[in-house]
This record gives sequence, C-alpha cells and structure tokens, in this order.
Amino acid sequence: MAREQLGLEVELRQASVYDLARDRGRYDLVLFLGALYHLRYPLLALDLLAEKTRRLLALQTMPCHGGGTSADLPFDERERLRQPRWPKVAFVEHSLAGDPTNWWVPDEACVEAMARSAGLKVVERSGHELWLCRPIGERADRAELHAATGCDVSDRDIAAKPLA
Repeated sequence: MAREQLGLEVELRQASVYDLARDRGRYDLVLFLGALYHLRYPLLALDLLAEKTRRLLALQTMPCHGGGTSADLPFDERERLRQPRWPKVAFVEHSLAGDPTNWWVPDEACVEAMARSAGLKVVERSGHELWLCRPIGERADRAELHAATGCDVSDRDIAAKPLA
C-alpha cells in the first residue's frame, strides 16, 4: 500500500532477526516492532539491526516502568545497581501473560542503554513504547559481533561472508 500511495520502492521481508548476519543489504528504514522481548539474544539482535540500518530504526518494545541512566561504576560500588534509577531488565523463565516466548521485560532506561551499546542513538521517543534510533557509525566491538555470528556483518558492499 505504501508503495502505491507514496511511490516508494519498498521491500518487505519476513525472517529471523538473526538472519541479518548473513544478509547482504543495508536498509534506510528498519521496523523492529514488538519482537525484542521475545528473543533469547536481544542484544545480539540490536547489534545486527544497528549494522544493517543505514538511516532510521523504529524500535518498539513493551517496557516496564522505572529506571534511569547508567554510568561507569566501580566494582566495589556495585550495590548501586539495585537503586531504582539504574537500568534494569527482568528475565522471564517460564511465561509472561501466558506466552512462553516472552523472555525479557526491560525498563525504558534499559531499552535506551541497550540501543546505545548496540551503536544506536535514540533521536526521538515517538510514543510510550516506541524509540526512533539512528546508527552512530563504527563500533569498537565489531570483532566480537563477528565471532558471535560467524559472519563479517560489517561488509556493507557484498554478501556477508563466513570468517576464515
């Protein structure tokens, strides 16, 4: 419908977010809606999305309330992690709301901290559960992402290739 009404070239795909490690493309607009809390590896998914987003990522997820901003914390002050303003995520072992695929419930600060750690900048909060993010460029932890996926996900011009 957007294709016809706006005259846009639109490609819609249904796949696992983890398939992005082997995907050859980068995308101007990525919609990642209502999936984060269903993933066993949510930060890996955000890392892959950041690598493949050229301009804008719309991230929607169900947060719990609370949280604040994190800072560098000395190891001997780790009790501060329990303060209400520290970003948090709850792990769901069995199910939430009768759905066994609900694994995580991050608070809003945690969603934003995860996005930043994946190489995304939150540029707008467009609603209660929606973050608009832009990639911030090169990342220092790209080698770890390659090791986790077995693919060179940063190869932006040709198909992702397995690491030797």
